[in-house]
Amino acid sequence: MTYQQVKDVLQRISRCQRKLRLGLAPPSRWICDERTELIYRTLEKEEHDLESAVTRFQKEDQGGVLNVWIQFAGDEELESTLDSIAFQPGMDADEVVALKHEFDEALASFLKQMSSAANAPRVEELFLRLAEYVDSRSAAQAWRIREYQ
Repeated sequence: MTYQQVKDVLQRISRCQRKLRLGLAPPSRWICDERTELIYRTLEKEEHDLESAVTRFQKEDQGGVLNVWIQFAGDEELESTLDSIAFQPGMDADEVVALKHEFDEALASFLKQMSSAANAPRVEELFLRLAEYVDSRSAAQAWRIREYQ
């Protein structure tokens, strides 16, 4: 295991989110129906919002949390999940959402792992809050998908 600063871990998370968000912006010729297009746009916006929140926190770090060193077990599972996600032409809305949900689960698991490994209460709370946000967002997405049917 290695040690990294919280800011480095957050940058890794932002890179993963950016990569997923770019995958959620397919060429219009890929989209087979209006519902799928709406799902792509909604999920892309949500990824952008979370990425922006992480970036904003990095800029506004009031308590010096970003410079805290933590034990870093690695993010292989998250990277592996992200690498396995491939949005393809002709995918329907349910397939897109299933891939996005897979990423959210891996991200939440990673954040909970980082929270458990944290040795400072503020760092633990940061990662736990992010994990809770990802979990609640994922649940909200499931409800939203039902509305689009």
